[in-house]
Amino acid sequence: MNAMEDEIHFLTKCPLYSRERDDLFNMIFSVNNNFVSLGDSEKANWLLMQENLDILEALGIYINSCFEKRNNNIR
Repeated sequence: MNAMEDEIHFLTKCPLYSRERDDLFNMIFSVNNNFVSLGDSEKANWLLMQENLDILEALGIYINSCFEKRNNNIR
């Protein structure tokens, strides 16, 4: 994409992680159906300010899966 991978890009845009992101966002949508109407910056902020343990666990799984994918693609 030729884009800088900042927090917003990593959490909401990077096509490399689209499958993992779909899993995360589908889980979030089951808890908060307004999530899909947020902009990318708002989604990132919402995720990073979470106190819901289920969402935090899903976010941790997303981050771990993405880093594993990145490491496998670099090798």
